[in-house]
Formats: sequence, structure tokens, C-alpha cells
Amino acid sequence: MEANLKANGVDLAAMPTAWGDIPTFPAVASTGSGVLETFRELVRRTYHALDQKHQFEAKFLVSEDDFLKGVLQHFRS
Repeated sequence: MEANLKANGVDLAAMPTAWGDIPTFPAVASTGSGVLETFRELVRRTYHALDQKHQFEAKFLVSEDDFLKGVLQHFRS
């Protein structure tokens, strides 16, 4: 991404780089590299939001691990 930004005249030093507690993953969509890891983190964060707002684990007896396994079983690693 850095090389692409430079090639397009974008000053990397001027770009915001502080993501706080949001993890970042190197990924290349055209090759699939890192895409599953990125998707897994989005699903994990979705689970946490559901659990916090609706007590997902207590109501449905589905742990974070079970939730992730259930969703990710449909994807190749």
C-alpha cells in the first residue's frame, strides 16, 4: 500500500496512522492473502457487539469460539 500511495503522489507521512485499538492486518484481496484473518476479526467484533448489547452468549449459549467456528467453517483457510 505504501508503494501504491507513493506512486500516486500521496504523502504517507500526511496520512493518519493511529488506529487506536483497531487491529490492522496486511491483506491482498486479489490474492486472498490476509482476507480470512481480516474477516475473522470482523466476525469476532460482531460477536462482542451482539453479546454486549443482547447478552448473546447467555441467551443462546453460544461462546465466541463456537460462533467463530460456526461462521468460519464455510470458508477455506
